[in-house]
Amino acid sequence: DQAEWSKVLVVGELKPEKGLGDLREKVVIQLASYAYDVFASQPRRRFVDAFTVINATMRCWIFTRASGMASEQFDLHHGPGLRKFKRVFAGYFSQTAEGLGLPFTYPCGDDGGGGFADVEIGGTTVTVNSDAFFQVPAIVTRGTTCYAVTESPAEDPQDSRWVLKEAWRWDADQMAEGDMLQLCAERGVEGVATHLCHDALESVHRIVGPCVSNAVRLNLKWRRQRKSSPYRVTATESAAKRSQSNTGAAVVAAAEQQQQRPAPARSPGSLFLGTGFLPAVSGKRKARADAPDDEPEQYWEYEAETGTGGPVRSFLPNRIDTRTVISRGTPVRDITFSSAHTLLACIRDAVRGHRSLFEKARILHRDVSTNNVMLTTHARADGYAGFLIDLDLATATTYRPSGAPKRTGTYEFMSIEMLKGGDGFVHTYLDDLQSFFYVFLYLCHRREQR
Repeated sequence: DQAEWSKVLVVGELKPEKGLGDLREKVVIQLASYAYDVFASQPRRRFVDAFTVINATMRCWIFTRASGMASEQFDLHHGPGLRKFKRVFAGYFSQTAEGLGLPFTYPCGDDGGGGFADVEIGGTTVTVNSDAFFQVPAIVTRGTTCYAVTESPAEDPQDSRWVLKEAWRWDADQMAEGDMLQLCAERGVEGVATHLCHDALESVHRIVGPCVSNAVRLNLKWRRQRKSSPYRVTATESAAKRSQSNTGAAVVAAAEQQQQRPAPARSPGSLFLGTGFLPAVSGKRKARADAPDDEPEQYWEYEAETGTGGPVRSFLPNRIDTRTVISRGTPVRDITFSSAHTLLACIRDAVRGHRSLFEKARILHRDVSTNNVMLTTHARADGYAGFLIDLDLATATTYRPSGAPKRTGTYEFMSIEMLKGGDGFVHTYLDDLQSFFYVFLYLCHRREQR
């Protein structure tokens, strides 16, 4: 068979270059770019195993939607390192497809797409066309992927009334989008997506396992930031860090555990990482009772140049794979409006929906953009010509703070105050209204160009 990214199971980088370290920028970026291509070609890929062999040293990696993680380095010149090398590749070859990060939620075609499957989501069975019509190709991201949900395989996916959205949302004290939409239905909110069903599959913490209790967060000097905007000079340090590149910004390396424990018996589907083992991931796997998903982990602040650091308290970044079936529309960015009236009606009703969401459900959207303002394509009960989707970054004003970043949204449509940032910045409904204005300007300008 022809080599294709859609068929890749494990990625690796081998370089015989004198003086080259395996944590050098070009090595890590190259390896991460391989993982990026795998995620882009396999939209429902849960994680990607990887390794580097630089000269005679090896390091194992795992890339998830929350971060990249690496094992300690081991030397292939000596017996212990060679034994680890054999165990690593024995694990790769003996793992099941699910144990290597391939999806176990529903089947797809041989090429990674196409075909229909009946899937139970939150107690409701739906027919899913597994050929994704939208995806976000990145590593550290929600990885949003959308599929048409049809009444039967004979129905044209383009005419379907529902869409399955699968995304890795932040895990903290944040309500899931499906729960928010259910709350909206209970309180009579108008102008937002209609909810059918939702559920959660697994989390990043489940994938990496509880064995990663001591890790090293790399404060690498080669981290690159995107080109600065004049409005970002006063942004908080944390916001600036969150805007770094997907491939190089979120790298976490596993260190030796403080307490040496006897190595467990090798089982098919488990991957050696650091001095512990990551159990295979399967549909039947359960979390350990003594290691909840939100368990705080011990980290070491690490300087790559000196190799020194000290302990800090932090959390292992976590995301939850969530599936939500909602009503389908057409993003305003994809529409050539036949009349100014249609455009105005769509924007007007989306703003009305935003107000209803805020006043009746006490939820602030926080991500108004051309991706999330939808033109109604199937008749709605409220008669609205436009509506809002994507509450993953929304926050309930009566709820505890979400785990999502304080400064969030789509960069092109952020308010001036949000771009300026600052420690005292608080996202309010006024910022969302300003985003609506920028969406309107964008659509008017694009229509004029056409």
